[in-house]
Amino acid sequence: MKIGFAICAEIVAAISPMLHLIALMKNDYFWTNLWYVGNNRVDNHTVTCTVLFTGIISGAILEVVDMFQYPAPTGSGTVLHMICSWISDCSIIIIIVQFCSLLDKFKSHVDFANDKLIMNLFQTPSLLEEAMNSHIQYLKFAKKSNEIFSLQLLTSCVALFNKFLSYLYDTMVDLLMSGLDLQVAIIRVSAAIHCLLYVYFLVKTCQDFRHSADNLNFSIFETSRKVYFSRDIVEVHTYVLMKNQIQFTAAGFFNLDYPIITSMTAMAVTFLVVILQFSMNTSYSMASNSTWLFSKPSITLI
Repeated sequence: MKIGFAICAEIVAAISPMLHLIALMKNDYFWTNLWYVGNNRVDNHTVTCTVLFTGIISGAILEVVDMFQYPAPTGSGTVLHMICSWISDCSIIIIIVQFCSLLDKFKSHVDFANDKLIMNLFQTPSLLEEAMNSHIQYLKFAKKSNEIFSLQLLTSCVALFNKFLSYLYDTMVDLLMSGLDLQVAIIRVSAAIHCLLYVYFLVKTCQDFRHSADNLNFSIFETSRKVYFSRDIVEVHTYVLMKNQIQFTAAGFFNLDYPIITSMTAMAVTFLVVILQFSMNTSYSMASNSTWLFSKPSITLI
């Protein structure tokens, strides 16, 4: 079971940068425009591709190392495994950080448009139209960004969940079987919490952008009520009533919002409890069978 969790996490971790490289190559023109609109003029496309490609190679090396040091790990093999695992984790982190940095840049522009609309003493129809255009533009960019990163976010979340489950499973096995080493337990629990924090960072960034977009939408509605001489007041109200919300998803499998964190935790705890009960029942059954086999029935001669 422990090997299954580790292999699944490593395979998914190697798939994520591959999908990201494919998405970057397919959407290279739009990707460049996204960085330009986000006021990030630094050309880090080459650096990103290099690090992601290194993550793919590291994932392949992980499988080779595990294959050659099976069943007993060696000292050098363990060190190489740790280094490659760290690089593979970095490739997942880069994907999440890139997506969150894009949304954070778009959020800053949406907040600026909202503040400009609220603080301006002379709220004119042209200013209202400018705010609507900004709202439409950055919602479009955010939706396109989610479309580009969709599969990568799915595989990254799956990899983080597998790592989270693996750390908790290892801690539970050590606690029940061989005794608990406090230092190792603290490291594993901290690593499990670390995996959840990356998902929380992703979810919080998505929710912050949605909150900023909703605030701008509300400000457009409030300003349209004050600008009573606007000829397009009906059009503005129609636009606001449409809400124009955005829902960030991981390839449509689940929404990137706060309930996903509680769902991951509840799923992991439920799965571990089921495994624990199954293991205890199996151990009890094996112990009962061994007791019955080695016990000699008494025979009474008449």
